[in-house]
Amino acid sequence: MEEQAGRWTIEADIHDVVANDDHTIALINASGNRDGRSLDYRVAEIHHIRDGKVTQRWAFSDDTSAIPDFFS
Repeated sequence: MEEQAGRWTIEADIHDVVANDDHTIALINASGNRDGRSLDYRVAEIHHIRDGKVTQRWAFSDDTSAIPDFFS
């Protein structure tokens, strides 16, 4: 999966997904590119699901300060 916005791109490779009726947890390897620089990081995306729709989302990275620094 790749997302592009302006001068940067993010590519995500889903490593694994664990789910039940109420929650999903996706383990993702991601890489971002911006202005000739790159950043590789891992993230856990947690979703709360109600009536088949995502009602809450949390994301936790292995380097939480690097991501906003890189994309700001």
